[in-house]
Amino acid sequence: MRNPDIMTLYQPLVTQGEIRLLQLMPPEPKGEPSAINDISCTLSHASLDRPPQFEALSYAWGQNAEQQTILVNGRRKAITCNLYHALGDFRPDQVPRMLWVDAICIDQDNQAEREEQVAQMRRIYNLASSVSVYLGQAWEGLELAVGFFEAAAANKEHHYEPSMQPHLVINGHDATSPLLRQNLIRFLSLPWWKRLWTAQEYVLGRHVTLQCGKTIIAGETVQTAYAHLAQHEQTCCLNSPSVAADASFGLSLLEAFIGMDATEIARASSMTSQSQPQDHNHIFVQSEALTFLEALAFFRTRQSTDPRDKIYGITGMHYKDSVADFFVRPDYNLSVEALYTTVTHVMIRETGKLDILSHAKGYGEPAYSLPSFVPDWTVSRSIESNRKAVLDAFYNASGSRSADWTVVDSATVRTTAVLIDEVATLGTGYRPGLEGQSLHGILNDWAALARLDSAEVNYRDKTGMFSKSCRFWRTICGSKMSFSLHGKTFWTDIDDAASRDLVLAEETQYAAFLNCPAVASFQHSVDYLSTGRRFGVTQNHRIAMFPEKSQRGDVLAVLPGGRVPFILRQKGDVGNYELVGEAYVLEIMMGEAFRDGPHLESIFLV
Repeated sequence: MRNPDIMTLYQPLVTQGEIRLLQLMPPEPKGEPSAINDISCTLSHASLDRPPQFEALSYAWGQNAEQQTILVNGRRKAITCNLYHALGDFRPDQVPRMLWVDAICIDQDNQAEREEQVAQMRRIYNLASSVSVYLGQAWEGLELAVGFFEAAAANKEHHYEPSMQPHLVINGHDATSPLLRQNLIRFLSLPWWKRLWTAQEYVLGRHVTLQCGKTIIAGETVQTAYAHLAQHEQTCCLNSPSVAADASFGLSLLEAFIGMDATEIARASSMTSQSQPQDHNHIFVQSEALTFLEALAFFRTRQSTDPRDKIYGITGMHYKDSVADFFVRPDYNLSVEALYTTVTHVMIRETGKLDILSHAKGYGEPAYSLPSFVPDWTVSRSIESNRKAVLDAFYNASGSRSADWTVVDSATVRTTAVLIDEVATLGTGYRPGLEGQSLHGILNDWAALARLDSAEVNYRDKTGMFSKSCRFWRTICGSKMSFSLHGKTFWTDIDDAASRDLVLAEETQYAAFLNCPAVASFQHSVDYLSTGRRFGVTQNHRIAMFPEKSQRGDVLAVLPGGRVPFILRQKGDVGNYELVGEAYVLEIMMGEAFRDGPHLESIFLV
């Protein structure tokens, strides 16, 4: 039975675009009957067609078990402690403040209303005069974290690596200072940065401010600082020991910064009004609005209480495809398994591509019982690994062919495939950053597996474009090298000159990386391609990067609509396969498997 106070508080929303707004009142004057510390609000209805000026609050809900009460229209209402602190810190001194706050403005006990209001999120946050982000309560040392962002935003050329000049210094502290690192990591580890719903709220806001306690930092400051730091991370400050290596406070400063990637990239992409042309020689990352799949991948590490909100929590953003439109109005009657499977089928049907299959494997054991081709969006790698996890943007293994995808039942689809080869031998897996593992040693092991002799593994020697050695180098970096321009990342085909400078200095020789951008770029490319993959050789002597969980006898296949080859494993009856993951095989990445009238076999994926 519903709480009678709630039934009285919430009058039905009867017209399209109708919402409730919360008027946050100043403290009562001294001497009034109401206690000064009581937070008092009034709730009223408004239309999004003619809205008054209001702010939309973005905050992490916190635990429902920890609650405080406020006055809403004169009645006591329980809210989470974090929202209570937010309203306390936002409370104006004199003039009432008009807010939209989801936990109060939506009747959370009314599922139909929740679904309807969630579908209005894009309009609500777009129409708000400001999105006011509440990060949490203040602490001693917060000023150092805020000062760092302000300095990074104001000084584009200042490095964050302290051995380089000029570099960022805040009140006498640089990145070698444990005090600065501790407070920056604390700032970037606050729950708001980890929650899923907050991402969409931040991205949709026309104007954003961030507040911690009473301390306010402009959203433009954070966004500019991120852009400047990202440019340094991708070039001169790559692998900075004080930023990338020291994890004294639970994670490194670089890992803390990477936690900003998803929201900042999505916000920058949503602001892009014109797409930039792309080709397969130069690929500009983050140059246009995201696809819904890209957003699902970016925000995969974000947390949501309801696993279905991994989908519903980001449908309000602006995308360059229409897939999200099918899920704008949430249906909480659907099971998690049914929703995730439906998203996969709709995405393949609407795009004609199998890109979503690249996200189905390599992220740990699924938490739900799903077909092998359906991603479990609740399972992810670390934030740093997640940014490198997918290859499909760079290649076109099936040429111009669209996906051949027929749903047989809830756990089976029929498709076609060119079955090319089988996995024969697998090398040691490389995990970037793993203590005690040398990239130099791993490369020698892989070279031996590829049957390169000592002369062919001499990194300093020039080799012919079509030599065995050149194929090896192209395979382990995916034939791509990254570079930074104006704070944005580009990927380009590796050329013969670039593949020469592969003297992978020992990790301790940091100066070599600073003075040799080609080496740093190559290592970045190897790290990217090695995440979740391992080097290997097929039965017909093709060298490749395979999914980490590949086994001898697994099948290398190219499917219509697939930008990359996939590894499949026989499952039960002949013709039934489960997906193992995506692969890189130099000779079949750009449509070669379909050029000479290939033999397409009908198969079932389960």
